[in-house]
Amino acid sequence: MKKLLVILLVLTMVLGCVACKSNTGGKDSTSPPVNSSTPGNDDPNNGKDNESDKDKKPTKDITMEDLLSHPESPESDFACTGDETTGLTIVRYDGDDEIVVIPEKIRGIPVVEIATFTFANRDDIKAVRLSDSVTEIMKVAFTNNEGIELFASGSGLEIIGKAAFQGCKSLREVRLNEGLKTIEASAFGFCTSLSSVDIPASVGEMPRTPFSGMSDDFTVIVEKGSVNAKDAERIAELGYIKVEYR
Repeated sequence: MKKLLVILLVLTMVLGCVACKSNTGGKDSTSPPVNSSTPGNDDPNNGKDNESDKDKKPTKDITMEDLLSHPESPESDFACTGDETTGLTIVRYDGDDEIVVIPEKIRGIPVVEIATFTFANRDDIKAVRLSDSVTEIMKVAFTNNEGIELFASGSGLEIIGKAAFQGCKSLREVRLNEGLKTIEASAFGFCTSLSSVDIPASVGEMPRTPFSGMSDDFTVIVEKGSVNAKDAERIAELGYIKVEYR
């Protein structure tokens, strides 16, 4: 008789457990439901939105008018070499403004050159304007700068060195000064966002093309009958560019 009672008790307990599991889907009823808002061990933000991504806003498009009206960058943003006799050469930019305007003078000394690699291999600068005192951009000064979109020279620029802007894939507008004399080979090579460049009549011969690897519609605008117009026509025959006359 006692054995029978024990068996009945065990059967009652087993049936009770089965009924409990059927009501909870076979899971412990004390476990919280799993959903997309429940943080897991593989969630580095512990279920919270990534605030740094949420707060990021696209940069406002900068126009050439914005660049031309922007004040000079602080002198302290630049590292230079040179002296009162030679003038200063900018060798590094340490500022955090995406629009850079080279000062006319630093410590009272004229800025005359932009050195090799000064703005190269960066993506945090959107636009650069030179002061009227700058006469030369050395070779590869901006090469592979994938951030720069706009460039404007000052009135004193005479030389743009070899491959100075080569590989600046975001560069979309360039403004050059009358008085510019030399644009060296591949100066604007592979600037694939650039649709056209207006070449001043003061630019002399272009023995090797400053423009290679450009977009199919890239156009050089020149003064008809000028020395550089003849070079532009020769380069166009090679299939690198198209030519328009002003």
